[in-house]
Amino acid sequence: MRAWPIIVHGHKKIRFRCIKRCFAAAVAMTLIAAAAFAVADDRPVLIGLDADMSSLSAKSGEAIRRGVVLAMDEINSAGGVLGRPLKLMVRDHRGNPARGRDNIEELAAMADLVAIVGGIHTPVALYELETIHRAGVLYLGAWAAGTPIVDNGFDPNYVFRVSVRDSFAGPYLVAAAKRAGHERLGLMLERTGWGRSNEKAMLAPSPIREWQVSA
Repeated sequence: MRAWPIIVHGHKKIRFRCIKRCFAAAVAMTLIAAAAFAVADDRPVLIGLDADMSSLSAKSGEAIRRGVVLAMDEINSAGGVLGRPLKLMVRDHRGNPARGRDNIEELAAMADLVAIVGGIHTPVALYELETIHRAGVLYLGAWAAGTPIVDNGFDPNYVFRVSVRDSFAGPYLVAAAKRAGHERLGLMLERTGWGRSNEKAMLAPSPIREWQVSA
């Protein structure tokens, strides 16, 4: 009897170089938004980071922080944005959605802040959406993969992503298992917004004859 594979759409190690390149996408948004703050002084243009910096996924937050710092150092060494340096403001949500929402409110209230980079947790990002759009602050998802983070129904939509989304990753994983000759696939998913996003993505193509969810 062929064994059932367990498909786990999990967290992977991410290289600092990848984060650095991803952050380049935020530079374009910064250049546009920073025009509103173009004044004849050297006050820094602020970029926020809202991520887990001290809890179970702290390594992910630190990886994102280092990538952002590398990109900002390159930009600042080349003269900054419109002659002004970039400065990173880091806030730790510890994987807690309520704390993340408070962080967004605090960062968005800073006068020279033009964008916020998000962390690894889909549930946190989903909980922050209303606050992000109420404040009208640009949000760059550097890791969290939940499809509804960007496909969120807000218009205008202030959320952008540089990471893979579940609606792409889920069908890819299912197709890979099918190509390997497996016919019966088991899904083990988190009971969170991230897990629900994965469930929808993996079942959407309907290639699975039988499936089970193990909490």
